[in-house]
Amino acid sequence: MKTILRLEFDFNFFPEDYTGPRFIKLIDPTVIPATGDIVHIRMEEFFDDAQVIRNLEDVAEDQVFYAERLNTIFGKNETEVIVVVYEEATFKEAFPRFFNASELV
Repeated sequence: MKTILRLEFDFNFFPEDYTGPRFIKLIDPTVIPATGDIVHIRMEEFFDDAQVIRNLEDVAEDQVFYAERLNTIFGKNETEVIVVVYEEATFKEAFPRFFNASELV
């Protein structure tokens, strides 16, 4: 059986004219993030577009990204897990239960 991890993004850092994939797909990953996990992605290993990488670096400055394990799709021969990656402020607003009150400010 094959496991696929698809990372989607809740924020846009792709240039308007970008025509490549807007997600990351991994086959048989060793780790699948759970909701609330902090994730760091080495974008240069997944995207060749210099503007995409530069835009993400601008977004990533002084913040972390959080995962939400959104959906698991089971098939006979493969399982696909969809994880959404959020900017820190958006995740804290959507999932306050993962933080104590002082971390939400």
